[in-house]
Formats: sequence, C-alpha cells, structure tokens
Amino acid sequence: MKVAIIKPPSANNNRGVGVYAESLISAISNLSGLDLKIIEFSRFSSGFNKFDIVHFPYFDFFFLTLPWWKRTKTVVTIHDMTPIILPSGFPKGIKGEIKWQIQRSLLSISDGIICVSESSKKDLQTLLGYPDDRTRVIYEAADSIYKRIDDRNLDRNVINDFKLPSKYILYVGDINYNKNLSKLFESFKTVLMQEPQTKLILVGSAFVNDKLVEAIKLRTLAKNLGIVDDIIYAGKVSKEDLVVMYNLASVYVQPSIYEGFGLPVVEAMSCGCPVICGQNSSLPEVAGNVAIYADVTDARDLSKKMLAILNLSKNERELIIKKGLDQAAKFSWEKTAKETYEFYQKISSR
Repeated sequence: MKVAIIKPPSANNNRGVGVYAESLISAISNLSGLDLKIIEFSRFSSGFNKFDIVHFPYFDFFFLTLPWWKRTKTVVTIHDMTPIILPSGFPKGIKGEIKWQIQRSLLSISDGIICVSESSKKDLQTLLGYPDDRTRVIYEAADSIYKRIDDRNLDRNVINDFKLPSKYILYVGDINYNKNLSKLFESFKTVLMQEPQTKLILVGSAFVNDKLVEAIKLRTLAKNLGIVDDIIYAGKVSKEDLVVMYNLASVYVQPSIYEGFGLPVVEAMSCGCPVICGQNSSLPEVAGNVAIYADVTDARDLSKKMLAILNLSKNERELIIKKGLDQAAKFSWEKTAKETYEFYQKISSR
C-alpha cells in the first residue's frame, strides 16, 4: 500500500500535532507492506493520485489545511474540537468563518477521520454529523523516552540549569483559553500559604514569548497575585530535560477545561509523577482511575487537591505512581501505528 503523510505546518512541530505526526511516522515506518512517503502540504492535489491513501495528521478550523479537491482517498486526524466547543475563547472573525466553512466542506468529503479520543469523536459527530462508519478512535501515546528514572541516573545538569527546587508543581503545554491557567495561578497562590517553599514550573515556548497577549496577561496575573518569584518559566525544553522534570516534580497539573487527548498526562504518569486534572472531555479516558480529579473551575478545590498530593506519605505516593505507570502502559505508538495502518486498509478497500 502506498501512503503519503502530509507534514504539519512548522508552527505546530514543537508539541501536540508535531509530536503526533513525528511519532506516528517513526512507528508506522516499521510496519511491513507499507510504502510510506512524507510530503509537504499543497492545496493542489495533482501528485496525490499515485498514492492509495493520503493522510493529513493535522486539521485547522480557521486555516486551509486540506486540498481544494482530492484525487485519491484521504484520511484526516482530528485532535480536538476546542475552537468549536469553546467559541468565546477562539474568536474567528469573518475571514475565519469563511475558512471554517471551506474546511468543514472539505472535511465532509474525506474518506476517513481518526479521532484521538472517544470524547473528540463524540464532539465531531454531534457538531458536524460525520458518519460513524468512517470514523475511528486511535489514541496517542507518550514517547518511549518518558520513563521513571532512579535517583542515581538523574541528570544533575538539568537540576542546575533550570534551578529545580526540591518541591514543585509542573505544567507542560500551551497557554490557550482551554488550558485554564488563570485558575492554576489562583490555586497556586493558596498552596503557597501552606507550602511556601513550593514552586510552579511552566514548560512551553509560549510562556517566554513577550509578544504573546496570553503570556503578557499571565505575567500580569502573577504580579497581581504576588507570586512572581514563585514561578519558573522554563520555556521550550528538550525531551531529555523534560523527562527529568517529570521525574522530580511533586505533581503534574492539567487544569484544562477541555482536551482532545492530554498527552502530558500520559508523559507524567510514564515518569512516575502523580497527576491532577479535570474530569472533563478526554481526560478520564486518558487518566483512568489513577489521576486525582479536581473541579478545575474552582481554585479552592484545585488547591486542595494539590496540597493533598504534596503531603502524601511515601507509601501513598508510591501506590499512585505504580497505578500511573500501569495506566500509561496502555498507550503505545506501536499500537497507534498498527491501528492506523488497519484503518488505511479499511478505507482503501472501499
């Protein structure tokens, strides 16, 4: 089978979509019977007809990321429906609305759609009415580099470079509206009243972008809350460094009000880090009965759950860690690649 996977726009290569595409390509390249090519995106599909399947691992609601017409069977991965579920947080304007209608029309003629969670699939079908028989849920996974490291093998340079404290709360990702970071800041303020030595470490390139409106707002909020000196903006971090950060973190917090999958949750569990998240969207699918669930819209409840994790006994913490490792093991890129290839075959045979 000849398959082309379209490279996502370079702006999405750091996390999320870029990680998905890179990991899928790496894993699926090892499968036999697949002639795989990685090609650049083009709105004109003149070269697509030499493939059995063309897979678009990225879909944007307000930018044109699908070709104007298709000359072969296509598969599209939908990571989430965030801008449609939370329109007030993602204003599209007139141009965005026009592009959304075009994208919606192009999506409707795709031969198959991969959703990265049952939650995303349900949202897709509810909001767009996409037929069930052309949709499949195929979960993402953490890179195999994310694993628990014993103290002897920890890279001490990472601790020194990022000035990692003995006790800290970790967040990894973007700063979009759905990430609900204002509540994380508010709840962290309460945590400091009882655990003043605790720091909040934020990983993601957006946090150190001084021109980004959301980043400016967060820094202003931190100043107003009086927690500026208690936050470390780590910026973009390599996988190797992030593994150490997860391993040493007291707790990983995903305060999102909506997620399509929630990859950092799996990464954190894979590294033996307890997780707190909301019981919404895809997060219960990913975290199972392992995460500590909080009402992420309530700063008091979120701070209460963080303090509970910070004050666990050694045995209680080890129990949560073990359950997390078992939960994370349910997801693998080998499994994702196998199921994706099976979906290609299903679509191709029609």
